Parts: sequence; C-alpha cells; structure tokens
Amino acid sequence: MDRMTGNNSRVGGKYREGVLIVFAFFGIIFMGLILIDIFIEENKMNSDRMSPPEMFERGMIDKRGFENNNGIISVQGNGKASSEPNTVLISLEIIVEGEDLDDASSESSKIYRSLTSSLKRIGIEEENIETNYYNVNPMYAYPENESPRIDGYRVVHAINVKSTVKNYDELGKESGKIVDTAIRAGVISVGNIQFVLDEESEEKLQEEALRDAIQNAKRKGEYMANELDIKLGEVKSVSEGAYTTNPDMMSLRFAAEADFAPSFSPKDYEVTASVSVIFMTK
Repeated sequence: MDRMTGNNSRVGGKYREGVLIVFAFFGIIFMGLILIDIFIEENKMNSDRMSPPEMFERGMIDKRGFENNNGIISVQGNGKASSEPNTVLISLEIIVEGEDLDDASSESSKIYRSLTSSLKRIGIEEENIETNYYNVNPMYAYPENESPRIDGYRVVHAINVKSTVKNYDELGKESGKIVDTAIRAGVISVGNIQFVLDEESEEKLQEEALRDAIQNAKRKGEYMANELDIKLGEVKSVSEGAYTTNPDMMSLRFAAEADFAPSFSPKDYEVTASVSVIFMTK
C-alpha cells in the first residue's frame, strides 16, 4: 500500500513538471511575439521620419532591384506645339422647300450648279468641293380634326469646301470670299468654319509636339531620380499617346438675300501630344 502511494506521488510530480514546461514554452512564444510587434512598430515610426534613400540604405523598404539595375521610374510626358493655320474647311447647306418635290429638287440642283461654278471662278478647285449628304424629307400639315397630310418637301444638300493658302494673312479674306460667294449663289446655312492645317504641315506640328512631350518626360524622370538619390538609366520602353487639336470653329446662318462679305481672324492651331516612358535606374 505504501509503495502504491509513493508511485502515485512520483506520477503526480512528473505531471506537474510537464504542465509547467508547456506553460513556460507558450509563455516564451507569447513574449517573443510581443517583442517582434514592438520592433516592427519602432521601425515603422522611424521610417516615417526617414527619406526614401535612408530607408533604402537601412533595408527598411524593398529596393526592388535598384542595386542590380532592375529598378524603374515610370513617367508621362506632355507636349504641345502651335502654328498659324493655312487651311479653311467650310460646310454649306442648300435648303429648298416647296409643295412639289420635283420643283424643290430642281431648284436645289440649280443652286448647286451656280455654287460650284462660282467657287471655281474664285479659285476653288473641283476636288475641294464635295457633297457631304443629300436629304429629302416631307413636310406635314396638321389640320384641326383631320389626319396629318404632306404639305410639301424639304431638300437639303450639304457641301464641304476646302481651301489652302500660302500666307496666313490671306486665310481670313479667303474664308470671307467663300462665304460671300455661297450666299450669293443661294446657300442658306453655313454650318461650320474650321481653320486647320494641311496634312503635311499638321504632321510636322505633331512631330514638334511629340518632341516636346519626350523632353518633358525626360525632365520628369531626371527630377524624380534626383529626389530619390538614384541615377537614371536607359529607356526600357516608350509608348505614344493620342494627339489632340483645337481648331478654331464658328457657325453662321444667313438669309439667302444677305449681301455682305464677312472677314475672319483665325486663332493659332494647336496640337498636344503625350508619351509614357519607363526608365531603368542605376
């Protein structure tokens, strides 16, 4: 009996020792986690007071390959260029209304022939006179207590006219001369007047705007690298953005019997360009 009591005591003692070891083990882990959390918080507070280069040196943020030429700086460059326009685009509308469709169509054709011959006399080439659209729509009357009925027809013939001049000073006068000629020929509406560049001149202006955008991207990249105390390397990739323009536009509407020659003073034609550039770093 005494031997059994002694054995039980030894077993109980070993059990208590095992429990104490387990508690000690988890206590050490718990304290370790607390210390790690404190260390992280201290580093975070210190990093808020450090510049990016100091953080790189102390290894507190990912260097992302800056030491082995794998780092990058990505920028977008914007540029613009402007020039005096040398081309005018004018949209005209011949509008004829009449009770008889044949009569209205015939009158529209008569005005169109007069318009084209008059434009040619002032130097507009035939290839620069083109039809944009031709619409014929019925006009309805709505008598009281009766069903709607066709009361006539409306014929609309839209024409685009283009003219390019050698000197900017001539552009305003040329535009006014075209409008005056159209009105005298019977045109009712001058939809839009745009002052632009011919294709070759616009292409050169786009190149100038693109060159400005590239220089802008380079300046941004150099500035960012300087602020981060790193060196700018070679270009990894570059992509061209869309071009935008701001042609000077206006619209006019005249009575057919108007008798005057308007004059215009076009604004500069501007093109903007953008590029996205990725630089390697050293």
